[in-house]
Amino acid sequence: MLRLRTLVTRHRFDDMKAEDVRDDLQFLETTSKPEWLNIGNVAGGFGEAFAEIGELEKAVPWYERALKAEDASAGLRAVEQLGKVKAQIGERKPDRKLVEEAIELLKNVVAAGKTLERLSLLGSAHRRLSKVVPSDEGTSALLEALKCYEEAEKIARAGNPGGLFCPALNRMSVEVRLAGRRGEAAREFDAERVKAVRQSIETAMRDKPDFSPAVGAIELTTYEALIKRRLASVVDATLFEIRDIVERATSKKNWDSVFVQMRDTLDAWKQTPGLPASERAAAGKLLAAIPRDKNPDAAPASEAAQPTTPVPPRKTKKAKKAKKAKKAKKKA
Repeated sequence: MLRLRTLVTRHRFDDMKAEDVRDDLQFLETTSKPEWLNIGNVAGGFGEAFAEIGELEKAVPWYERALKAEDASAGLRAVEQLGKVKAQIGERKPDRKLVEEAIELLKNVVAAGKTLERLSLLGSAHRRLSKVVPSDEGTSALLEALKCYEEAEKIARAGNPGGLFCPALNRMSVEVRLAGRRGEAAREFDAERVKAVRQSIETAMRDKPDFSPAVGAIELTTYEALIKRRLASVVDATLFEIRDIVERATSKKNWDSVFVQMRDTLDAWKQTPGLPASERAAAGKLLAAIPRDKNPDAAPASEAAQPTTPVPPRKTKKAKKAKKAKKAKKKA
């Protein structure tokens, strides 16, 4: 089991190649005893590893195997991840029935106990459904996603302020998409809610600086601009922030999910009637600046409170001067 977790960690944080992970998984599967492979959390570990490298169809039977294991060690997490993976596959094919199956799985898990992650996963499944059904049904699916994210926000406010930004950013993305679909007039998000999201991002970056809150700050600025129809006024500053994080992040894999989230949000936003050419041009510049996704099934970085790539804090002028002085002292 430790070997499986190590493969996931090395791929996610150390840029281990997907083909190398796949080779290791095949080796483990062919050389391990059948009774070990039938342990619930081991089968779930295989599912997680295959999902990590984007081989979703291979992940499904492993998660199903985990759920059937007699030792029941996989727990509800296997149901959560099976629902997540089925929703991703259903969106990609596209297959409405598969996404709806995923939603039912996730509803059952939420019924067993509401958590920030479970509600976020359910919201994501509804959001994926919106892309594989007719427009009117898609709007209804987005409204269901909105409910899930708002409920997840409530849970975060009550016990995990640092994790509030995850469901909040997803909720804002959905609001932008709905505004585009409906052709709503420009408006602003509630100032107090925006303030809470910004504080959550700052708290997360202070306590454990990593990719999700770092990119979360960019997403927040972008969604605020999109709902106001003022993306052109912030796009250059946003591009600078993207380049800065690219330089500081220890891995580039997490950008896949940012690209997917932003692409889907902008596609819906661009449906707004009478959108100025300058705004459309700014959207194109923004999307082009995000490192292109290699995994079209990637989940949004802010989908739930998942570990992501470390992003060291931006160096201050004082810190840069100290570093130069230290180098000069060594040379002397």
